[in-house]
Amino acid sequence: MKFIKITENNKFYDTAISLYNRNFMELERRNGIEQARVNIHPEYKKEIMLENNEFCGIIFYWETKDFVYLEHLCITEEKRGTGLGSKALNYLKEKNKKIILEIEEITDEKTKKRKDFYVRNGFILNDIYHIQPKLNKGDKNLRLLILTSDKPITKSEYSVFKKYLTENVQAK
Repeated sequence: MKFIKITENNKFYDTAISLYNRNFMELERRNGIEQARVNIHPEYKKEIMLENNEFCGIIFYWETKDFVYLEHLCITEEKRGTGLGSKALNYLKEKNKKIILEIEEITDEKTKKRKDFYVRNGFILNDIYHIQPKLNKGDKNLRLLILTSDKPITKSEYSVFKKYLTENVQAK
């Protein structure tokens, strides 16, 4: 699998943005102004995933010296269940840093499957009350669950993570 930075002149750009818009509810994605703001942040990575030169998904994440924050991961509808999501997570694990991600609260079979996918891939559900950083000005609060790679997040690690979200990820 190949991971390639998404740029507006990439031939898969429109397909990637369409996948993003279809699969994340409005509170979970940025508007154009906020996306443009984070696109120039040096720690923000927005990549497409190619398998045999075929578009198969997107992965948007923040890589700091201490951790990787997985903001968005999505496999195309026709490629789900083929192991590509696990390959994407392994790509992040190769960075040898704690990976932190958020998922919706478990309310139905779809959200349970999402949690189970991450748990099968070595992630741990943390018992932390967490509100997603607002991705756009005026967004409502959205409570999400925190999962981490390998071991639970400590209070001090969470404090550093939350401060990072407020200073870098949250809408300005």
